[in-house]
Amino acid sequence: MDKDFIIAKNLALRLLNRYDKTQKEMKKYLIDKSIEENVANKVVKYLVEYNFINDQRYARNYIRKNVSKYGEKKIFFDLILKGLDKEFLKEEFLKISDDEKIEIGVKICQKKYESIKNKSEGFKMRHKLFCHLINKGYDYDLATKIIERVI
Repeated sequence: MDKDFIIAKNLALRLLNRYDKTQKEMKKYLIDKSIEENVANKVVKYLVEYNFINDQRYARNYIRKNVSKYGEKKIFFDLILKGLDKEFLKEEFLKISDDEKIEIGVKICQKKYESIKNKSEGFKMRHKLFCHLINKGYDYDLATKIIERVI
């Protein structure tokens, strides 16, 4: 085995000991650590082969962890930036029903509503709640349904 490969592999394994990473993130990390691109590619291939890195597992865990805080769009684009496959992500989000998304959104919206209900009224309150949900990654239709349930 190549000395550079061993050094790079040890760097990668040390990082994976603390944090789960995607293939794209790992490659970037290694290149940022002055590892040559071809060696970084070999290390990533090795890590995938031995299941140290699994983008699908990463996506499922990330979605499960963040779905209670953010909407589908925000999570989707965060994962796209991490180098994950759009089609796989779409399939994963189809597994979450609209009713579940609305229930989670209601909890998020209710929390915001409690903090602004004495400060705002009517249209202004609806607008603040709507903006809050959009910023959290909910689409227009879902945000509207959620606000109707909360107010």
